[in-house]
Amino acid sequence: MPILRLELILVLRDKKINLSARSRPTQQLHLNYISMLDLFLKWYGGINKNKFGDGYSPHKPITLLFALTKLLKNERWINYQIDRENLEALIGDYTNFKSKPNCLQPLWRLKNDSRDLNIWATVPSDLKANKSGDISPTEARERNFQAGFSEEVFQWLGRNKALAQKLIDDIIDDNFPETLHAGLLEKLGVFDLIPEIVGPGQFENLIATPKRDPNFPKIILQLYDYRCCFCNLKLYFNHKPFPMEAAHIKWKARGGECSEQNGLSLCPTHHLAFDRGIWSLDDGHNIVLSSHAKMDTQNDIFFTPFLGKSITNFILDKKLLPTQENILWHRKNIFI
Repeated sequence: MPILRLELILVLRDKKINLSARSRPTQQLHLNYISMLDLFLKWYGGINKNKFGDGYSPHKPITLLFALTKLLKNERWINYQIDRENLEALIGDYTNFKSKPNCLQPLWRLKNDSRDLNIWATVPSDLKANKSGDISPTEARERNFQAGFSEEVFQWLGRNKALAQKLIDDIIDDNFPETLHAGLLEKLGVFDLIPEIVGPGQFENLIATPKRDPNFPKIILQLYDYRCCFCNLKLYFNHKPFPMEAAHIKWKARGGECSEQNGLSLCPTHHLAFDRGIWSLDDGHNIVLSSHAKMDTQNDIFFTPFLGKSITNFILDKKLLPTQENILWHRKNIFI
């Protein structure tokens, strides 16, 4: 693996200073001389979030969100024995992997992403990785393994909790569609905390995220005649069509385009269910329900009656149907 090199150009007392950092565990940057926020964002942008190509694997971002929430409670460490159940349940809720999540991997591997910048720490410090690059659950339990932000980062964010809150919001926005934001914040426990007062314009978006085309909703709703393409709902209010919601098939947060062939017109119920993986589309644009969705089929009027229904019934231009590529992405990454 090539040696990583980070060049930081600083202007201190009108002099340019070059700081170089190489991938050596013993060599750390002097964080006091440069912006902690810039370093944190540099680190976040460089962490290996996804080892599955076009796949969706938010284990590390969710672990960071968990750590930031603990920081808001003045807790530095994620304790493997104590916090494992809650963290793995959170990861499991927002991934569709068939196997049970293993939170030990992101807790340990975030340390590998911190070799240059000293953002993430683990204790005990003498633990050694095995051949796969991880540590064993047995060793983690026996040695009381813990992971969290480095002391310097913990103290910095502890003094700037409004900034920590903003980082939580931006990391969520960077990885998940808007329909899932409130549910994720609730499961993290952020709503239970007294919020820091953030003044108007105090923080801009810290993490660069793909911009949503403001015309995307209008284009999608017009294409589907202002109906929910799942349940056919079309509602008029004050003599005007009441707008449905424009859903991305391949999430915008994962590089999905704001285009006709990556959008569906949905009511709020079926939009949220789509983003949670409760339903998807087969190769013929027909509705399929997750085998994990258990419901009262005798009385259900929201899902069961539409099983196998085609979304093509009311689309105004069939040349603009969702692409197979986008449908496959959703089935592979979101559909449970």
